[in-house]
Amino acid sequence: MRNLYLTLALIAAWGGTLRAEADLRLEERLWLAKGEDLHALEADVVREIQRNPQSVHHHYLLTNVYLRRFMLQPAQGKLLEQALRLARQTVALDSNSELGYLALAGIYDDVGKVAEAQEVFRIFTYRATIKRSWRYFLAKAKIFISADTLDNSLTLLRKALHSEGVLHAVVIPQVIAMIDAKHAGDRDAIVADIEQWRAQLPHHLFDQYLASLHMHAEGYQKAWQIYRDLLRHQPHNHAWRRNQAIIAYMYMGKEEEARQEFIDLLAAAENSSPIEAAVVNMHLGIIALRQGDAAQASRAFLAAIAHHADNDTLLGFIVEAYRGEAQFHQLASFLEQLNVERPGNAVYYGLLGDVWVEYIGDYRRAAIAYENAIVLDPYDSRFYSALGMARYRLREFEQALQMFGKARSLDTLNATAFYNEACVYALLSRDAEAIYSLQKAIELDATLREHAREDADFDKIRTLPAFINMVN
Repeated sequence: MRNLYLTLALIAAWGGTLRAEADLRLEERLWLAKGEDLHALEADVVREIQRNPQSVHHHYLLTNVYLRRFMLQPAQGKLLEQALRLARQTVALDSNSELGYLALAGIYDDVGKVAEAQEVFRIFTYRATIKRSWRYFLAKAKIFISADTLDNSLTLLRKALHSEGVLHAVVIPQVIAMIDAKHAGDRDAIVADIEQWRAQLPHHLFDQYLASLHMHAEGYQKAWQIYRDLLRHQPHNHAWRRNQAIIAYMYMGKEEEARQEFIDLLAAAENSSPIEAAVVNMHLGIIALRQGDAAQASRAFLAAIAHHADNDTLLGFIVEAYRGEAQFHQLASFLEQLNVERPGNAVYYGLLGDVWVEYIGDYRRAAIAYENAIVLDPYDSRFYSALGMARYRLREFEQALQMFGKARSLDTLNATAFYNEACVYALLSRDAEAIYSLQKAIELDATLREHAREDADFDKIRTLPAFINMVN
């Protein structure tokens, strides 16, 4: 019977340890979550409160969920009210726990009421019954920080990092931010401090930040070596493998080595992480561009966009890759294929038009692209302005005037449309209309006055008193 009691006690203790670890993982999720993840996180925390309505820790977490949501949406005052109500409820659940007070102090600090936040600290700091965790030192370091107390705040963070149960991923970024602020851009001093902290408290976050510092100083070999050392301990960390491969092909000429690494990473990412698959495909595309394989580059870029939800951002990186290699016709071909495989996006056609205009000088094809963009989105004035410029370059002035007129009718504050319209009127010797449109353009954007002084399009009206008065 004694052995049975001992077994049951061990099971209970083990279960309590698992719950504590799960709670810490939930808290780490809170502090590292992106805005779009907060609703799912809120549901998980509420579920825990439903299981244990007296849980001080989960009330503390829910308070901070609402506070984070409010900071992202300041117009939603009800979120702040909910956070305050929950913080007070957390204090009421256990007045001998630090969590409710920390929640209140955090709310006041985040909304700019620093004096109130510091007062909350003073209320419970002298109460010996309240046990202080790493959260206490972290909060105090942030709330009592000033230009003169950075060293004190860093000392508090050091205490936090040596406290039981500390979440390193939450505290270390604060350490790095304070070291940055302390040395105000002095890279060598920042590197020295980070290396000192890393020696005393080894952690991959310090290593990764050092790698980024070396990257910015063109110390690519040092950055590559840091990731190599990290991977000796965790050889399957995909993020580190990816970062090392990026450094290898971008700055060290190891394109083939990096390409093989990306292919290996892609096999794992395809089934687990669409965003990771998108990023890896994008880098495979860039390597293909550098190696002169435009067809393979296009396939990789199209695969990247197929995996990524934020296509516009990803497309910006892809366009920069083509620009960096000066492969403008290949960029146009890629965008044309993109419009075939993912039809119905006016932005893609607009971008294609920009490529034909800015990099290739084929204004006829540009006009066709902008017309397609307008069919898909007839209410965006930018497409009409762009089409007007293409018609202007083709010296199809009447059609250009129609497009500029449509652009300014959709956006009455579009100074560029008025200005371009004035240019065409001047070229057509329609002096009064040119003066009127130029006047409207300058009223909306005074910097256009300087452009008008030098613009050859206004040569025919340059001696008119109205023009002289306007530009001077």
